[in-house]
Amino acid sequence: MLLLGGLRSAIPRWKNQNYIRYFTNVLFVSQGIVFLLQLEHSLNTYRVDLPVKMWEIMKFATWFSAAMKMFLSALLHERITVVRQFIISDRVNSGDKVFDDYEYHKFNRYVRLMIALLSGFIVVDSVLLAVPNSSMQNAFLLPPQLKRTGKIISGIIHCFAVNFLSFGVHPRFFSNLTCAATLLLGVRAKLRMLTHRFTKLIALSDLSSDNYFDCMSRELREVLLQQTEYWRFLGILKRLIAEVFVLVHYFSILSIGAFFFITTDTGISFMSAAITSAAAYLLLEYYLLCRLVDSLQEEADAMVSVIFELCARMPYSSEHHSKYIEFRTSFMIIWINARRGMLMNCFGLFEISTLAFVGLLNTAYTVLAFLISVG
Repeated sequence: MLLLGGLRSAIPRWKNQNYIRYFTNVLFVSQGIVFLLQLEHSLNTYRVDLPVKMWEIMKFATWFSAAMKMFLSALLHERITVVRQFIISDRVNSGDKVFDDYEYHKFNRYVRLMIALLSGFIVVDSVLLAVPNSSMQNAFLLPPQLKRTGKIISGIIHCFAVNFLSFGVHPRFFSNLTCAATLLLGVRAKLRMLTHRFTKLIALSDLSSDNYFDCMSRELREVLLQQTEYWRFLGILKRLIAEVFVLVHYFSILSIGAFFFITTDTGISFMSAAITSAAAYLLLEYYLLCRLVDSLQEEADAMVSVIFELCARMPYSSEHHSKYIEFRTSFMIIWINARRGMLMNCFGLFEISTLAFVGLLNTAYTVLAFLISVG
């Protein structure tokens, strides 16, 4: 997905990789020029209705958003690589290889499924754009500046702008979601491993007092080291997600209501279905990121329950009173961090959660109502 988006991917190098990147970058830039000229022509034509002008604005805005997403991916590449290496490393593990392998298997399965669905959408969209359609031709009419280039040249430009749209704009738009969701899924898998390591400590309560405190001292030291490592990379991920989400948030606020407003003028057609699917994708992207952040908090709550049980089942011995207090204090610190440490916010503006998604729906409806009243 990153390769189609014009960036170097994490997969092993192969000799034709650069040619694909160059082609998609040229394709993307040419589409942006076409959309900008179409927008300029629409805004300077007074007879054009508001929905048509909104369509031209949204076409260029979508292209610009895709460009910003890929610029952001390039800017965050180093931090993305750091978190990705942490996910595939063995720095945080449950101590149970079977459990860890199962979590990695689920993680890889979810990521492959997500990439397959998005890649399938690109292929299907490319096929649909290639089918002759009057509504699609009207929506992507070349501006007068490009029509003057001649029938052959203008036909090639139209082919690049419409038929190859899925290979220019879509990969850049999707790669941002793919990257953020992959990192969130990976960090969630690591948190489950950490929770499983805490769960194994519960079995130590069946030992005698001397053996319990000796074994717990060794195990807790290892757990604390791994948890410290986890929180360090979680902090990097939080800043990364905030920077990704702020672009998703504001573009969705401005675009979803506008897309639905445009469909009021197109009627029931292939074009209206395509525009509605674009709005649905923005909603899905926003909800998926919010849901993955919420799932991290749910895993943290599961860890809190395990820590509570550890404290409840910890045997007391007057001979090991200092260790007893030390262990309970350590568990309480872990408990507090797990309860509060998973919260993610968008530069302090709001918390990233499904409640933010509900707010987005309300804002999108407000934008739609405003455009209808103006139109």
